[in-house]
Amino acid sequence: MSPHVLPFYGISETSDKSIFVSPLMENGNVRVYLQNLKDSGASEEKIFDIARGLKYLHDQKILHLDVKPANVLVDKWCHAMVADFGTSIVHLLDGKDHGLGSKVYMSPERLRSEPPTPAADVYAFGIPISLFEVDFYYFRFECTKMK
Repeated sequence: MSPHVLPFYGISETSDKSIFVSPLMENGNVRVYLQNLKDSGASEEKIFDIARGLKYLHDQKILHLDVKPANVLVDKWCHAMVADFGTSIVHLLDGKDHGLGSKVYMSPERLRSEPPTPAADVYAFGIPISLFEVDFYYFRFECTKMK
């Protein structure tokens, strides 16, 4: 278990839907979290939280295949966790690209329907960082309480 990957507790089923049960992430996804901060920016540590979460998954032979800001959640202590594993695959068991995920964050090889590798997650991880168009100095702040 990694502190940078959202834990999964179980499933609650009703007659018309299934609900995945995980801890409450009070600060929402990382995109909402950053938009709500008075001081624009993101902690350098948030970037490392995401990277550590992906490394943990890759060490377990799991590919996320839908890494994007909406799939990184922030708890009340301002820790970022990789979440939403609806498109994930166990690389050694499957290894096929099913074309699922957000196309805008897909690596070129995934868009060509080639078998995915951990590099596909790393590519997707880099897109939001580049969209911020800033260097790591911009990413420094102390976790602040949002109003």
